[in-house]
Amino acid sequence: MKVGLISAYPPAEGGVSSRMYWTAKYLGKKGVEVVVLTDSWSWEENYKEQIDFDELKYLQPKNVSVYQINPLEIKKKKQVGKRGNNETLLFSLGLEIDKKENPDIWYSYYLLPYGLVGYFLSKKTNKPWVLGHASSDLERLGHPDYVNLIDVVREADAVISRSEEMKLITDKVIEPDIQQICSLPEEFNIDRDYNERPIIGCIGKENYSKRWRELLESLEDTKYFRISFFCDKEGRRNLSKIIGLKKLDKEIKFNNFVPPWRMPEVYSKIDILYNGEKGFYISKHHPLVPLEGFASGCCNILSDELFEKYESIFDLEDEENVIKVDTLNKDKIKDTFHHLDKKQISEIGRKGKRMFYKKNDYEGYINFLFDIFEDLVR
Repeated sequence: MKVGLISAYPPAEGGVSSRMYWTAKYLGKKGVEVVVLTDSWSWEENYKEQIDFDELKYLQPKNVSVYQINPLEIKKKKQVGKRGNNETLLFSLGLEIDKKENPDIWYSYYLLPYGLVGYFLSKKTNKPWVLGHASSDLERLGHPDYVNLIDVVREADAVISRSEEMKLITDKVIEPDIQQICSLPEEFNIDRDYNERPIIGCIGKENYSKRWRELLESLEDTKYFRISFFCDKEGRRNLSKIIGLKKLDKEIKFNNFVPPWRMPEVYSKIDILYNGEKGFYISKHHPLVPLEGFASGCCNILSDELFEKYESIFDLEDEENVIKVDTLNKDKIKDTFHHLDKKQISEIGRKGKRMFYKKNDYEGYINFLFDIFEDLVR
């Protein structure tokens, strides 16, 4: 079986890109040929991962081939998600892929631009089309400017979703087990030690909802911890102003975004993973980073907002296998770190990891996708 995967993919930064990389790799391990159609090299430099030349081989694991639209044809934009006429270029390249690779089925993840491209390719090639979506897609479908996309969604042969709203839109919803979609591959099950002088990791695109500024202001008098940021260059500039004012330069290191296959190594060097997200405009957003933190044994600090989201999925116990904090309350943040030492960090990290792997079922997730594709291709 050959699957045409239309999605974000490394070097594009973000949870969707990472999920689709591991999905492609593990479908390939199962014997599925995966043909990736993506625009990731045309993404803004601020939101791309740093991939060294000798790492390019990792982009195409066994049974995976990647086709990229030419980034030189894209008019550069400054905002995430606005990348010129990508739909047209992706569709055109998709038609070439269909002639050359002849995939049996199209699988799009994310409605725009990838779902729309999958819809057109399905119609043009007369092949089944499966749609996966993120929480932001549901927000978009509720907007008057995008209401006609509902008709596009209804044309999918299957929609992978746990959303009640999506079930009202189409009767083609196939619901995955929540544990499967929150699972991770074995690469994150790493052996690790914990530093005598703990390192706090902050990962993602810097914005108001990350609450990193509150963290920096709370730790201004603390020399026990170090902080390692993996973020965009614009965010680095914004945070540098605060760091300079607070004279924290020696305690903080900035890093570029790194590709998915290097993330386990990143987590092995982080003791505390700070997930401060609070007040994010997408209410149902479930970021990938906290899951990777649990899987790799980091001591996960979650905002009270994220704690509530993941509490229904995992057996979270505050100060046992995770730490919950109001990330808008600087006194609470300061008090949390004031009481943390290496022993507590390692205990919470190890307990969080055990909790995660009690329910981890990445093989089940891959089999779930495989069965959907196989049923539609028959």
